[in-house]
Amino acid sequence: MLDESLDAVFSMVEKAFMRLQAGDVLVSCLEKDDTAPMQKLVEGLVLAGPQNLTVLQEILAEASKRKSQMQDDLNQVLNETEMNLEGYGVTLPEGRTPRSMARMMSGIKRSSAQSPPPITLPARAVAIATPSSVKKELR
Repeated sequence: MLDESLDAVFSMVEKAFMRLQAGDVLVSCLEKDDTAPMQKLVEGLVLAGPQNLTVLQEILAEASKRKSQMQDDLNQVLNETEMNLEGYGVTLPEGRTPRSMARMMSGIKRSSAQSPPPITLPARAVAIATPSSVKKELR
């Protein structure tokens, strides 16, 4: 009974530590504008073996949470900017709003460093038995 509760506490603490570590690595990536620290962390966990699958899931959950928070922050800043501009009587043409400009810039940023296309494996061939008389007709 005591061992089970200690295991549960240890698991919870380990998950919290990995989320903190993933958060630190994400901040480092954002500050340096480089994905190498995160790639190094994930590669190390993958090479260590399948026992780190839950750790990788925790890192993914933390990254998703941070992304969502950043998107919310960005939307808030863009909304406030648009309201302030309207308050000063500035009318921007369609396609030149802060939100559309941010979308254009993010598209430019993404296109500068893209990951390679996924590796696709050839389709498996299905062997169909044919009588020898049909084989002769096909020739």
